[in-house]
Amino acid sequence: KMKKTLLKNARREIIKTWPRFLALLGIILLGIGFFVGIRAAAPDMLISAHRYYQTHHLQDLSVQSTFGLRQADRERIERVEGIDYLPYKTVDRQSEGTELLFHIFPDFEQMPGNFNKWWIKEGRLPQKEGEIAVDAKVVKEYGSTFQIGQKLSFNPMGVKDDPKAPQLKEDQFVIVGILYSPLYMDRLERGYTQIGNGHLNAFAVVYPEDLVGEYDSAFAIRVQAAQGEKAYSESYKEKIKASQSQLEEAFKDRGPEVLKETKRQAQEPLDQAKQTICQAKEQLRQKEAFLSAAQEQLAIQGQEDTLKAALKEKDKAKEALNRQEAQIDEKEKQLQTLSEPKYFINDRSHLPGVKEYGQNADRIAAIAQVFPWLFFLVAILVSYTTMTRMVDEKRLQVGTLKALGYSQVDIAMEFFIYASTATCFGALVGGSIGNFLFPWIICKSYAMMYPLPEIVYGVYWKDVFLSLAIGLGTTIGPVFVTIHSLLLEKTAELMRPKAPKVGGHIWIEKCRFLWNKLSFLNKITLRNLFRY
Repeated sequence: KMKKTLLKNARREIIKTWPRFLALLGIILLGIGFFVGIRAAAPDMLISAHRYYQTHHLQDLSVQSTFGLRQADRERIERVEGIDYLPYKTVDRQSEGTELLFHIFPDFEQMPGNFNKWWIKEGRLPQKEGEIAVDAKVVKEYGSTFQIGQKLSFNPMGVKDDPKAPQLKEDQFVIVGILYSPLYMDRLERGYTQIGNGHLNAFAVVYPEDLVGEYDSAFAIRVQAAQGEKAYSESYKEKIKASQSQLEEAFKDRGPEVLKETKRQAQEPLDQAKQTICQAKEQLRQKEAFLSAAQEQLAIQGQEDTLKAALKEKDKAKEALNRQEAQIDEKEKQLQTLSEPKYFINDRSHLPGVKEYGQNADRIAAIAQVFPWLFFLVAILVSYTTMTRMVDEKRLQVGTLKALGYSQVDIAMEFFIYASTATCFGALVGGSIGNFLFPWIICKSYAMMYPLPEIVYGVYWKDVFLSLAIGLGTTIGPVFVTIHSLLLEKTAELMRPKAPKVGGHIWIEKCRFLWNKLSFLNKITLRNLFRY
C-alpha cells in the first residue's frame, strides 16, 4: 500500500509539474538526438557508398599503360591468383559544335564479368551500333543539346600515331540514355585527357562493337578476397593492397619489353622505306648517267630543251627522295628517344570522388567525436540543475516521509521515477529521430557533390545505450547525491525551510566608483552571472 501511494505521488508530480517534466524530457531528447544522430552520419555515409559500389559491381583495381595493353599483358594478368579481370577499350573525343571532351566507354552490361554497372537515370543503354548514352552531368549543364533522340557527333580524329590503338568505328551517334556511374563519384570532376584543353567534361557509353582496335585501354580488376569486406574499411584496404602488390610484381619488368617490341615494330616499316629510297636513288643515278651520255647527242640534234626537262624532272625526284629520307631520319631519332612505357595499377581512390567521399565521411566522424558531447554536456548541466532544484523544493516532503518511517529507497523513488521516465522517453524519441534525421540531412547535403541512389540507415545500439546510460546518470545521479545529503540531516531540520546561502562578493565590487552607480537589480544580476 505504501509503494502504491509513492507511485501515485510520482504520477501526480509529473502531471502537476508537466512544464518542468517536458523541459527535462526535451533537453534529454535533443542531447541524445544530437549524440546518436551525428555519430550515425559517418557510418551511414560509408555504408551507403559501399552498397552503391556493391550493387553496381565497381572495380577494385585497374591496370593501364601509356602504350596501351596487349595480348602479352593479358597473359601476365591471368597468372595472378585471386582476381577476375575485364579488358576494355576507351577513347577520348571532342564533340562537334560544343567542343566538349568525352571519355567514351563500352557498355559493360554487354560484356562478361559483371563490372562497373551503370546507374540509368533516364532512357536506356545502347543496344546496337550507332547508339550512345551520355553523362547526366553534361545533360544538366547543356540540357537542350543532349536530349534523348538527338544526334551526337564527334570531330574526326585524323591520322593516329598507332593504328592498333582503340578508336571509334563511326563519328555520329543517337542519344538513347542518360547515366550516372560509380566510376565517377564526383558530380563535377571527370579526369584528364591528351586532346583539346586536357580536361574531360563528361563520359559516354557506346555499344562495345563501336570501339575497335587491337590494344586495350584498361583492365578492370575484382579482388575475390575483398568481396565480403566493406568499402573504406581497413580490412578491405589490406586485401586490395595485397593484390595490388602482386600485380605490380607481375608488370614490373614489362616496360622495357614493350619498349623493345614497339621500337622493333616501328623500325620495320622505316627500314623498308629506306630500302625503297636506296633503290630509287640508284635508279636516279643510272638515269643521270644516261642523260650525261646523251647530252652531247641531243645538243648536236638541237634538242637541248628535252635535256633540260629530263634533268629538271630528275632533280625534283631527287629532292622528294631527300625529303623522305630526312623524315625517316627524324622518325628514327624520335624512336631512339622514346621513353619506356609506364604501367599504372590503381585502386578505387584514383577514381574521381571516391577518395574525397571517404575523407568527408572521416571528417564527419571526427566532428562526431567532439560536437555531440558538447551538446550533451549542456543537456547534462540543465538536467542536473533541474533535478537538484526539484529535490530541494521537496525538502519538507522528504522530512515528512522520513518522520513517517519510509526508507531512503522509498523516499527517493518518486524522484527516480520522475527522472528515469523523462530520460527514457527522451532517449527513445531523440534516439529514433536523431538516428534517421541527422544522417538524412548530412547525406542530402553531400548529395550535391556525390550522386548516390539511396541512403542506407543503420541502428548503432552501442551509441543508443551509451547515451541512455549517460542520460540516466545525469538525472538520477543528482537525485541520489542530493537525497543522500538531505537524509543525513535530522528530521526536525528537514521539516523547516532550508536556510539561504550566505551572500558572497565578486571582484567588481572592489571598484566602488562603478559598483555604487549600479541599481539593486543590476547588482543582483552581476552577482548571479559571476557566481553561477
